[in-house]
Amino acid sequence: MTNNCPGDGIGPGCVNTYKSLKGQGDWGAMMKKGLWGSELKRARLAAALTQEQLSLRSKLDTATIDAIEAGVVEPGLEELFRLALALGIEADELVKTVWQKNLDSSDH
Repeated sequence: MTNNCPGDGIGPGCVNTYKSLKGQGDWGAMMKKGLWGSELKRARLAAALTQEQLSLRSKLDTATIDAIEAGVVEPGLEELFRLALALGIEADELVKTVWQKNLDSSDH
């Protein structure tokens, strides 16, 4: 997937990317529980951010970030894009990493 989003994460490329994924069903349903949370926490710590700092950057409340990291909920597409932008990483790379970990855990 090509990312045509401008630096602020808002624009036609981002909308098209979001629309292309939206309607694909529950895209997280096949994921092993907790993978999104552990990867979000790893990326947040690698960026040297607290949950509060990530909350401010992503404009998501701290309770949502905590719930995702705890594996209680999985991020929706909008949350995924907001978090990736706030962490300074590409959303598709985050998805690829989680998907690969899911595949790796399925092999055992």
